[in-house]
Amino acid sequence: MTEAPCVDATCSVDSSTSTGELHERVYVPHRVGAGFVTLLVVLLPIGLPVLPLQVADRLGVVSARSDYQDEVGWPQLARDVELQAHGADVVVTRNYGEAGALELFGHGLPPVASGQVTFRYWRPQVGGQRAVLVGFTPGEASFCRGYQAVARIQMPVDNEERGQPIARCTLDGSLAQVWPQILALDNPP
Repeated sequence: MTEAPCVDATCSVDSSTSTGELHERVYVPHRVGAGFVTLLVVLLPIGLPVLPLQVADRLGVVSARSDYQDEVGWPQLARDVELQAHGADVVVTRNYGEAGALELFGHGLPPVASGQVTFRYWRPQVGGQRAVLVGFTPGEASFCRGYQAVARIQMPVDNEERGQPIARCTLDGSLAQVWPQILALDNPP
C-alpha cells in the first residue's frame, strides 16, 4: 500500500524520509502560493481598475478596455454639471452612466433623470420645466425649446461622453409629458 503524499508541514516524518524530500514536501505549497500571488499581481490590473489612471493609461490598460474608459472622469462631470445646474428643476442625461455618476458624485443637484436602460423606471416627479441636459445634441433635444450649450463634457480619456454638450433648455411640458420622447431616443418605434 502506498502512502499518500505529504502536502504540508504537519506530515509525520519517519527515519526513511530524507532531508531533501522533507524540504520539498514543506515548500511546495509555498511555491504554488507565491506563483498564484505573482499571477494575481500581474493580471489584477486587467480585470479591476486598481492602478492610478495615468499608470493604467501609460500601460495601455485603459485603451484596451472600453469599460475602463467609461469609468473615469465622473467626479469632474458632476462638478461641471453642478456649475450649470443653478435654478434648474431637473437634470436629464443621455445615458445611464452619466445619470449614475451624477447621482453618486453630484452634490446639490436637482433630480436626475435618464431614459436609458433601467433608469427609465425611476423618472423623478418634477414640477418645473427648466432643465440641464447632459450629452444631448441639439437634434436629440426635440423635447425642449431654447436649447443652449453652456459647457462640454471633459473626460481624461477619449470615450463616448468626451466633448458632448451640457446644455440648458425649457422642457415643452412637464417631465412626465415629455418622457415618451426621451424614451423614444433609445427605443425607436
